[in-house]
Amino acid sequence: MKKSIDNRLRHYFIVILSVMAFFLIYVYETVHIIRLGYALQKKNDQLFELSLENDALSLELSKLTSLEQIDKIARSKLGLKFPSKDEVILIDSVSLKSKAY
Repeated sequence: MKKSIDNRLRHYFIVILSVMAFFLIYVYETVHIIRLGYALQKKNDQLFELSLENDALSLELSKLTSLEQIDKIARSKLGLKFPSKDEVILIDSVSLKSKAY
């Protein structure tokens, strides 16, 4: 009779340990999934912020590379101006080619 009780206790002990192990694994996996979800959300937020920054930089690039903006900077900050007719020298490229040979 004592062996029967010992076998039943072992059986219950094994069942309880198995259930506890399953429960611990389940809790660990759930916590891991939740952490991954938070990390994914953080990465999505960073992606959104970088996308906004990229859009702003693209807009700034298009503004800075526009011909009107370049002309404005050349005139105001660099003091450049269109040359007068006396300052322009025209060179005939056809005559230069014939002289080179």
